[in-house]
Amino acid sequence: MVMAHSFDEGSKDASRLSAADGSRGGSSPISNGKGEGSHGGGNAPGAPSPDSELKNLRTLMMIAGIGGPFSFVIGGVVLSTVALVCAIIAFGKFKRLSSMPGILRDARRIKRAVVFSVVISSAALVWNVVWFAIVLPEMWQTLLSQDFSSLYGDSPSTAPGKTIWD
Repeated sequence: MVMAHSFDEGSKDASRLSAADGSRGGSSPISNGKGEGSHGGGNAPGAPSPDSELKNLRTLMMIAGIGGPFSFVIGGVVLSTVALVCAIIAFGKFKRLSSMPGILRDARRIKRAVVFSVVISSAALVWNVVWFAIVLPEMWQTLLSQDFSSLYGDSPSTAPGKTIWD
């Protein structure tokens, strides 16, 4: 929490209130310096503002939207799990924000993106868990036998008789 420096007592109170709202400067776009927000009456002290909730929603959607497909490429159970958790949290935030009138202008587009994030993250998690379950016994056997040649596939056991370098 960063508070703006001020010289008189009135601006100290305003900077404390805006710092409690989450802004970093001395003023907040939704706070008028008296603790009253522009969204009708203000929020409870310590409660996040709808603008910060919307920003968190966008961040969570971005993490889930990038993490899910990326975990298909690199194959990561942990990454797809993180993406799915972020997508589920984003879906909860969307439902909470959509119940507030006038907060979400593009609710249909945001809902489509959130649902896509949940679906792609779930699919990535299932794909990665199945792949991990299939590959784990082979990897375990390779580690126990210490025969790492099976990892590289079949290779010829003898060199060719005559090469162009002879």
